[in-house]
Amino acid sequence: MIALAAGAACSSNSVKPDAGTRDGGHDSRAADVGARETRAADRAPVGDGPSACPAALIVWGKNGGHVAYRHRFKLSSCSAFTAERLDGGGALLKSCSTTISANDPILVAALTDLRHADVTAALALGGLHGTDPRPYDGTVDEITVGSQTVLVGGDCPPQRSSCQPVKPALRDLATRLEALAAQELARPACSGV
Repeated sequence: MIALAAGAACSSNSVKPDAGTRDGGHDSRAADVGARETRAADRAPVGDGPSACPAALIVWGKNGGHVAYRHRFKLSSCSAFTAERLDGGGALLKSCSTTISANDPILVAALTDLRHADVTAALALGGLHGTDPRPYDGTVDEITVGSQTVLVGGDCPPQRSSCQPVKPALRDLATRLEALAAQELARPACSGV
């Protein structure tokens, strides 16, 4: 749910015909793209380097807990941050928007985490990673990139084979997204959300 790049914040890249094209760049391959390729396109970075912008919308927030409201955060267009306050039924109560600098250190670190092999694997697998405290009024971190969602819970207890462990890069991503949201909520444009 984050989209930004270090340095040249999602600048346009020149388009080069790929090896599967002919006739002046017209694609000679079949137009039907399978779901797997579509999901890969959701994660396709814009720009170069470890913190290149994913093309997909990044959405995150807490899932669970008996609360009167919850927050949902979005990052798109490499720098457009949106915070939303939702009531218990999911109806929008308030929202705000800010623009995040491309060289923001929390953002750069989160984007680097997002491209880590363990994170892309967790997104592809989906589901819950770690323990689920929601039945006891707890929360998990919900992270969606494009059409792929992963839930990040607590650490698995020792010798519990049914628990999908949270990889360090996925835990780091959840922590950094939370820090990014806190940073943006402290800005004047979002202080009331």
